Amino acid sequence: MFLALYLAVALSALAVVRMRHEARQAQSRLTEAQQRAQDLAAEARQIELERATLAAPARIEALARKQLQMRTPPQVTVLPPEGAP
Repeated sequence: MFLALYLAVALSALAVVRMRHEARQAQSRLTEAQQRAQDLAAEARQIELERATLAAPARIEALARKQLQMRTPPQVTVLPPEGAP
């Protein structure tokens, strides 16, 4: 009888130790995942800032003028088609 009680207490203690270990591992994985999520969010903000900088109209116009030798077209007069009211 005492042996069965002793075994039950020992097994219960081992189960508690195992569950605490698993809980600590799960907490560690959660912390790592949260840190990874924060890192990815920071990277996404940096990429968005870079995209906005690269897509700025003034920058695009400057590159078009310098690298592609593009110019603003002269004043153009658009005439309606013949016979249009």
